[in-house]
Amino acid sequence: LALTGAGTGSVAKNNIRGTIESLVRNGSDAKATTVSITASDGTISDSKALAASVSLGLAVLAKGLVPLVLFVPVLALNHRRLKDWLRPAPLGLGALVALPWFILCTLRNGDEMLRVLFVEQTFSRFSSPALQHVQPWWFYLPVALLLLFPWFPLLPLAGMARGNTQKTLAGVAVFGLIFFSLSTNKLPGYLLPLLPSTCALIAMGLGQKGKSGNWVIVPLLMLGLVPALARIVPGALANGLRATPIPWSLVAAGSACGALVGLLVARLPLPRALLVTFVTAALSLIWFEFAAVPGLDQAGSARSAARISTPVCIPEAPRAWAYGLYYYAGRRLPACPLLDPDPHDVVR
Repeated sequence: LALTGAGTGSVAKNNIRGTIESLVRNGSDAKATTVSITASDGTISDSKALAASVSLGLAVLAKGLVPLVLFVPVLALNHRRLKDWLRPAPLGLGALVALPWFILCTLRNGDEMLRVLFVEQTFSRFSSPALQHVQPWWFYLPVALLLLFPWFPLLPLAGMARGNTQKTLAGVAVFGLIFFSLSTNKLPGYLLPLLPSTCALIAMGLGQKGKSGNWVIVPLLMLGLVPALARIVPGALANGLRATPIPWSLVAAGSACGALVGLLVARLPLPRALLVTFVTAALSLIWFEFAAVPGLDQAGSARSAARISTPVCIPEAPRAWAYGLYYYAGRRLPACPLLDPDPHDVVR
């Protein structure tokens, strides 16, 4: 994503290599690496404003009010063009995409749908612990690094990108991270809408400031850790990281191999070094899927337990595990009886 997020036009016409070379050659010109929503006179063009309105309407259909909140930095940082966004055509088209479904659901289900969707699932998710996804304020900092693996060492490049478009993308990413961090309930997937902006910023910074292949050394070193991670992650999910044995010899060997490959690849011209790193990352993560998913399925999913035996009750377990057993059983299961220390008594 970090390598191709700013070169979608080249992907359509050529290939990944063409995309990366175009990114590096043209990175100093923001208009060459991003899709601008403004016309030459600084106003927002009709066609792109309408396309943005359709996209925003679809986002509201998918996630309710959150996309509107994430769009606030776009409006705030481009407040001089606010009247272009508030024209009848963009507003009407966005409403035409989003509102019919909400209206039909309200007519069929009554006000309860609006209460659950907006009050319980939106505002309560932000302020109430009732949904049981409470996490500390810093929860998304390591999650963001994990979602950007192995490209997170290039994050300093995001701060080096310059230009009005880059400022808007940075506003969306930073504001979104702060907004989600302030929420009481947190889940890793909430950060996914921020990844395109972040990856585009990394790509722009690389195009503007990256002059050598040295930028790929640390990402390739990170990829050398993938075999060790394939052993660690399932156990950490099942028992916690502190209780999971770390294969330090594999960590050391993978780090050394990754660093060696990184030093060799860094000798290539930057476009080719990026291409090699991108292909290596894709193959490594595909391999990780096959190597780690069976263990992840057993450690983090109720499917294995449901297949081994047909459960008739649920022991004390995390809520997600209980919901999984409900799903595979096809019904809500009662709690299992617990034996009291007194063998003559059975209590729940």
